[in-house]
Amino acid sequence: MSSTEPSDVNDLREWLEALGLPLETEEVRPLCEQLRDGALLCQLVNRIRPGSVENIKPRRSSGDAEENILRFLQACTTLGVKKIFRPADLLDKSRDFGSVLVTLQQLYRIASGLGMGIRFTRHLSKPRVQQNGSATSPSHVGDSGESSPTDADDEHEEMNGVEHVVRAVYAFGGASEDELQFDKGDLITVTKVVDGGWWEGICNGRMGWFPGNYAEELPDPVDPSQGLSDRRDSAQQYHNLVVQDIVNSERTYVQDLHILLSTYLVPLKSANVVSARDADLLTGNLPELIRWQQSFLKSLEDCSRLPIPQQNMGTRFLHNSQEMEGLYSTYCANHPSAVAVLTENSDKLSAFMESRGAASPGMLTLTSNLSKPFRRLEKYTGLLKELQRHLTEGHADADKTATAIETYTAISARTQEIRKRKDMEHEMLSNPVQDYSGQCLMELGECACVLQVNQAVSSEEVDERFLLVFPGSLVILAVGQSLSGYEMKANLSLASITVKTGGNSEHWPFPIEIHRGQDVIHASFSSLKERSTLLECINRHEGVSPAAATRAPHRTPT
Repeated sequence: MSSTEPSDVNDLREWLEALGLPLETEEVRPLCEQLRDGALLCQLVNRIRPGSVENIKPRRSSGDAEENILRFLQACTTLGVKKIFRPADLLDKSRDFGSVLVTLQQLYRIASGLGMGIRFTRHLSKPRVQQNGSATSPSHVGDSGESSPTDADDEHEEMNGVEHVVRAVYAFGGASEDELQFDKGDLITVTKVVDGGWWEGICNGRMGWFPGNYAEELPDPVDPSQGLSDRRDSAQQYHNLVVQDIVNSERTYVQDLHILLSTYLVPLKSANVVSARDADLLTGNLPELIRWQQSFLKSLEDCSRLPIPQQNMGTRFLHNSQEMEGLYSTYCANHPSAVAVLTENSDKLSAFMESRGAASPGMLTLTSNLSKPFRRLEKYTGLLKELQRHLTEGHADADKTATAIETYTAISARTQEIRKRKDMEHEMLSNPVQDYSGQCLMELGECACVLQVNQAVSSEEVDERFLLVFPGSLVILAVGQSLSGYEMKANLSLASITVKTGGNSEHWPFPIEIHRGQDVIHASFSSLKERSTLLECINRHEGVSPAAATRAPHRTPT
């Protein structure tokens, strides 16, 4: 490999592997494909400068990939890279990889100046776990792989009952299952310190390894050898730290949402950059969400001022959970449509954001801020777990806090499922469908519902299908054979079909029969609510023409 820069994909792979990035072999998946979701690129720039990208998104859609790539490119600009490729150069498989390689070559030159070229050897060496369970730093491992005679007690420091809490100064995504994941500002309880720079700790209810230089020290740990009064004071001190962390992070979150709305989204509506409808899709229910979030913040602030025995954070989270889930469910359901607006108008929106003072690329500021609500919702469970760890024994709010953890874990899972489902619906409606003669299903009018069913395709075979109700028609889709799209199985006129319900059975719950002449389609739903939704939508749209419906407002059944 050249001492100055990678000249081709093989050189690039050698550099990434030297930095310890998790790569699949070229035979399994080409490197350009592995880079396409942006996650590896974000990990790369975080290796060069920790904390450059605080939140790396797992790919659920093309919007997630584009957000990762935009964050990577902004970090490259901060580092001094001049030749920046466009996200489409990587996302579009038909484009040449050359412009991406040029950016990475410049990044390599900058990394080499920081001592992270191909000759770079990570100074943070994660400990190996021997068969006897002891941890060793690779600095103590010879060529044979055997540990040197160095005493195990010199290689790592167990905390021995002393609670050592540190605060993350950079976000860490973790490249493997045994590594911890945390955001900037998270509190981490250290359980083991190992020579070589890697520490073991607990954050958000999960244990794993993390680089020690990603965190900063907090006040002295709680030592069991202290007197009872001293330990009680130290425990209360840590409790106050956790409570203030919850309140301060909530305050910052509310401020960020308010800036997003007042500085960017409200002016966007009168700027004629996108249509009024697209501007509304980007805003969603954010104004209502901010008003509620300000009220929630006040409740948390009031709680933090009470004496510790009277504080009831868990109770307050639990009391607000139902209203919070409703607001965030609406926001998450709208997000895939907002991502589509971002994708279709990326250049115009980026220029608008920069004209309002956002750093280049302006799209990164917009996409990352629009993602903050569901990232915040996912974080509440971890905050509550950290609070639970520092509640004094017998605290009156302990049971409510435990219930709140379960509740917010479930809320996070349900809202993620809403986003996933809405993203799937958008993909069905906006992309070409195999065996459909038109451009996309949006031509059929506003879709009233998308429901997943099991369809009996023979006496012994059952396949997954998707039922979509449009004005005047019922469309049945299946996942395409390539698993990358959908194919049309039927496009039925609502006027020509009769839908009947049948009795439930253990293996065929909530069944329906779709009759069209002599043909009958047998299908089964997973819940009574979904079956009722289909019948309601069919009754509402029967006899409505597609032309009339495209002018009608979009209605989503509850």
